[in-house]
Amino acid sequence: MVRKEQNLSIDENYIQMVTQDLLNQMDGRINDYVSQLPTSEEGRGYTEEESASIVEQIKRDIVTAIERHLEINITGRREPHESNRD
Repeated sequence: MVRKEQNLSIDENYIQMVTQDLLNQMDGRINDYVSQLPTSEEGRGYTEEESASIVEQIKRDIVTAIERHLEINITGRREPHESNRD
């Protein structure tokens, strides 16, 4: 997806490392989004809309994280406000 769009050649081990990093962050992200939902009655599950909303937010987070990671670590580009200030 992103790799094809930017015509990048990335090692399979690197892809696995990035994927594992994203998986390691998943529980925390899900918990953050669930905690933002209105407080529900004890024992009530989440609606299909609430679940779908969380899934979409996580998908956006993943795409954004991969794009930023590639931009900084593969292409070497940074936003102007992210330049080293040493």
